[in-house]
Amino acid sequence: MNVRLLPDHLITLFGNYYLGGVRGEDFVAWAVDRLLEGEDTPYLCVLAGESSSILTTDAEALFRTALEEMNLPSLDDLKLHFLVRRISEEFLADQISAIDACNQIDTLSFRFHESIDYNETGWEEWEALAEGLSQLSEPFPYSLPDPSEMTLENFPDYAKATARKFLARLYPRADWAEQFKEIAASGEDKLLDEETQSLTEWEQKNWKW
Repeated sequence: MNVRLLPDHLITLFGNYYLGGVRGEDFVAWAVDRLLEGEDTPYLCVLAGESSSILTTDAEALFRTALEEMNLPSLDDLKLHFLVRRISEEFLADQISAIDACNQIDTLSFRFHESIDYNETGWEEWEALAEGLSQLSEPFPYSLPDPSEMTLENFPDYAKATARKFLARLYPRADWAEQFKEIAASGEDKLLDEETQSLTEWEQKNWKW
């Protein structure tokens, strides 16, 4: 899934859904807005025509089918990226540790592996980080530590670089894009690659959550 094509209205609706603040009428309003924007599918029309008093569970069932008809990401896809965004932001705000963030995202990667497009989103870097953490915590008997590489002491730095890069690639909002450029320019981030060291002005302007 190319998350850069994820519409803002879907991010907003699902953010509310995950936080328990969405009701049946919210799904109906979403469907009406899509029709006004020119979308037209059978289940979208059904959902848009429902009463605002529709049960949330019934509205969600129609919503799931409408997503399939419109070739939009599933609720599992949305949940995955909403959770990763939340974990990454909490970690960068020092609300959770680097190890906790890495372990949580690694768990999500395992749970939602069928929904992940590794080439598009940079998940392989989180997996490499999790593997490195595992090696640091329980080193293989035949491995010798290299002081120039990752250690438990500098692991948070690697994790922060990965989190910033991940957010900039998934949701290149202007402030993340600027932080990302600063990291790339510093030369300190060993995890950056040439493909994502910069974001165009068009991307910074248009790709927002």
